[in-house]
Amino acid sequence: MIKVDLRIFQIKVTLEDAPLPIWRSLAVDAATSLAVLHEALQIAMGWENCHLHHFAHGGLYYTRPDEEFDSERHRDDRAFQISHLLKETGDECEYMYDFGDDWRHTLRLQEVVSSKTFASVPVCTGGEGACPPEDVGGVYGYAECLEALSDESHSEHKSYRDWIGVGFDSVFFSLEETNRKMRGQFV
Repeated sequence: MIKVDLRIFQIKVTLEDAPLPIWRSLAVDAATSLAVLHEALQIAMGWENCHLHHFAHGGLYYTRPDEEFDSERHRDDRAFQISHLLKETGDECEYMYDFGDDWRHTLRLQEVVSSKTFASVPVCTGGEGACPPEDVGGVYGYAECLEALSDESHSEHKSYRDWIGVGFDSVFFSLEETNRKMRGQFV
């Protein structure tokens, strides 16, 4: 008999060391592969999925197979579920996106609920803060960017504004827009 996992994991995803609070809360099926979770995280956080990533837990790295990173410590993220890494409330793992900018996220299992709790998953259930722009230079580059954008006399103000756009709001997060994108990808 095949055992079916009917649990939903509510996970808080926090972008570590960011100059402003940036986090998302996701509800995902406990049997979600890490590869699919990566796609959901890209949408929820607002990343563009144009860089490498990995999940880290217990001294192992879960990512797409790559000859450059082939070692005994690397596993194929398509072959492992989030429930292999997180088992009990409070368990954590790391999600790293863009090995140049090093966007380090902590995934923390907040709650395990019945699959009847949500009509469909993955779904974003909350969040705060805008996603930093791709290729801005990690948390330190993002802090510099925000400083330049907030000061019209800053020597880099115009170049950041031209690159990122006039309407960038570092604290804006739309739960509705995020879930519209999530439904478009997964439903």
